Amino acid sequence: MKRLNVALFLGLYLAGGVLAAETRPFPIESVVLYNDRALVRRAAEVPLQAGQNRIVYRGPAVKLKSESLVGFCAQSNCIVQSVWTRTEKASEAVDQRLAALEKRRKELQTELDAINRQKDKLEALARLNDRFLTLLLQGVSDAAFERSAAELAAWQSARGHVSRSSDEIQLDIQRILRKKDDLQEELDLVESRIKQLDSDLSDEIRIVEMTLYVPAATTVNAGFDYMVEDAGWDVSYNLEYSAGAKSIPGKLVGLIQQSSGEDWVNVKLELSTSRPDRGGNRPALSAIRVHAREVQANTQIVTQNQAVDFDGMETETTEGGERSDNQDRLVRFQIPDRVSIPSGKRYQRINIASLDLKVLDEHLRVVGQVSASPHRALQLKNDSRYSMLSGKGYIYGPDGYMGMTYIEYTPPGSELMAGLGVTGDVRLNRKIYRSQKEAGLISSNRIFQTEVRLELENPTGKKQSIKLYERIPVTATEKVKVRILEDTTAGYKELSASTGILVWSMELKAGEKRTVRLGYQVEVPEGISGNFYGN
Repeated sequence: MKRLNVALFLGLYLAGGVLAAETRPFPIESVVLYNDRALVRRAAEVPLQAGQNRIVYRGPAVKLKSESLVGFCAQSNCIVQSVWTRTEKASEAVDQRLAALEKRRKELQTELDAINRQKDKLEALARLNDRFLTLLLQGVSDAAFERSAAELAAWQSARGHVSRSSDEIQLDIQRILRKKDDLQEELDLVESRIKQLDSDLSDEIRIVEMTLYVPAATTVNAGFDYMVEDAGWDVSYNLEYSAGAKSIPGKLVGLIQQSSGEDWVNVKLELSTSRPDRGGNRPALSAIRVHAREVQANTQIVTQNQAVDFDGMETETTEGGERSDNQDRLVRFQIPDRVSIPSGKRYQRINIASLDLKVLDEHLRVVGQVSASPHRALQLKNDSRYSMLSGKGYIYGPDGYMGMTYIEYTPPGSELMAGLGVTGDVRLNRKIYRSQKEAGLISSNRIFQTEVRLELENPTGKKQSIKLYERIPVTATEKVKVRILEDTTAGYKELSASTGILVWSMELKAGEKRTVRLGYQVEVPEGISGNFYGN
């Protein structure tokens, strides 16, 4: 009898002590998106009884970090006593969704195959054009030009036709690549969902349980926050170019991708460049120990190509050797309108803000060492009230898409450069002459001489502003001397100290032809070997 009374007491105690669970929907209210993760907030208006309340949410099996799960309650007299999460098996069939996704995958693969065949044909045609242009440059001598003006005109016409054809082919290839990227993103999204449905995860649902306490019955705004890692964003720009305009309008665009397993539907979105993964750990600096031994080596000088920005700015690097970009710029953008971002590998483009870029200068950049075709460039000023993060800029003109340029990090009021792509508004013929001689009767030094002759022509009917870039070797030892010859065309300046990159700024009138000369000597003592002409 005593055992029966104890069992009855325990049963009544347990029955009264277990809270009844109330299942409620908690839609996603807001998302703070970082470059490699996202902070998601789910919230709802929840009616509560006096005392303890057990609230349960059931939803997609999102891949959240359980240690980041935090409950909240908006009222001061509401206490979040506990919050925890788990997954359970779901019983929903997925065969119909799989069949539809498989059909779409085949369609996308067929479109991608056709795009690849078209791209291969255009690339083959581009190679033929480049080969033909090379033959034109190599197969016609200066003497032939002097003998016959008709031959010169025919040669120039053929070269211009091939150059224009090459430019059109490159634009077509860029359009095809953009379309291919869009199809590939959609294909990746479809394949990701197929894998998700095939996996055990597709049969699971996410359950979050919260225990809330209020002293009196009331309705509160409550919910929970959690972090997901399969999410991130990047920056791009859409710029609208018009010849002769004093400013360039544009859009700052966020490229957003998330594969968390749940769709973000009609949410408040904030984009941040901060790095929560770094935490609050203080950086430590370890000691450096140098171990050296004396060695004997032969003297040898070698040339090394070093990339230098034509704006004279050195590339900023971090301790690990990677370029420093937006990860160290703490900027936050709040999207004014609610947005929807489906889960998958496809990037979604969200307009963040409008741009106002002032045009300071427009010119042609001629870099004969790299390309026979000039590039049109814009020097701009960021007149917006916020910083421009580094990212790709897509430029559109009156006739549609013109090309892509890369924009560096630019604070408000600072200047930046943007490229508009290849143009045929200036023609260039670059010739190089090299020779070697002895320094003199009493010296064993050798002199390596290089002369670069650049013949420029403006075939258009209007004046063209040009910046012409060439380079000379830079010596790292006093034993090797580099001198610029006197017959070098005046008006150049070195882009920045110790780079050896020279720039001429000039204007060519309509139909004008001009020749620019650069000559230099490299004097080398006997016993030093290497390449002293440059590449």
